[in-house]
Order: sequence, then C-alpha cells, then structure tokens
Amino acid sequence: MYPNANGTYLGDSSLDPVFVALNARQATVFVHPAAPGCTSVAMGCRRPLTEYPAMENLLLTGQRAQYPDIKMIFAHGGGAMPYLASRIAGMASMSLLGGLNATDSMAELSGYYFDTASSTSAIQLHAMESFIGRDQIVTGTDCS
Repeated sequence: MYPNANGTYLGDSSLDPVFVALNARQATVFVHPAAPGCTSVAMGCRRPLTEYPAMENLLLTGQRAQYPDIKMIFAHGGGAMPYLASRIAGMASMSLLGGLNATDSMAELSGYYFDTASSTSAIQLHAMESFIGRDQIVTGTDCS
C-alpha cells in the first residue's frame, strides 16, 4: 500500500472496506511510498519523510486501533517515526487532536514493523531497535 495516494492517507474512511478485509484475514501489509501524491524535492526523488505522516494519520483517525489484527510493515525504517513518536503521542493527547492517552498512543506507534531499506546507518538501526525492538525490524531494500 502507499502511505498516501493523491492526498488520501491510510486512515481515510473510504479505505474501511479494505481494512475490514485485511483485518479479518490478519494480513501483513507492506507500506512503501510511490509516486502518487508524493512530491519531489530533487531530481525526481520522493521526499524521505512520507512514512511517518501515514502512521500519525492511522493513530489520529483511530484506524490502527479499529483494525489491530493487521501487521503493518513500513519501509525505510519507519521514516522519522522513531524520532518523532513521543512528540506525536504527546500532541495526540491534546483535546484538539482527540485527547488520546499518550501511553496507548506510544504502544500503537511502536506496534509497527520497519524495514531496513535506506536505513542502515548505526544511528538509524539503533533508533529503530530502541523504538520497536529487534524483533520488529525486517530486512528491506529499494533495489530490484
């Protein structure tokens, strides 16, 4: 799946039928950015931070909590999520953004799997391991 297709994020209610089917099958879903809705910053390359807004959207819309049996793997070490999760959880606890419990939000955000594509530096690997644990890091590559 794309984290965002032409401005529609994974938490959009139009995707509920897809998420119902995936949840019923306890499916594993790989989320990787692609051209639709991903703006370019240099020479046609996609922005390197497309993953975390999708996870943030799933949290804030309640989509992740509503469909807990879907195993989701996010590409590129989860983007900036290992670094931003506590800030996002804190912001989500504000009544304006839903008043979610920060501890529950952190548990949701750290329940994803991340692949190692474009995320193999010592700093990135340490951040992933500290955030989601070694068992939720899977090998990935952007090379075909």
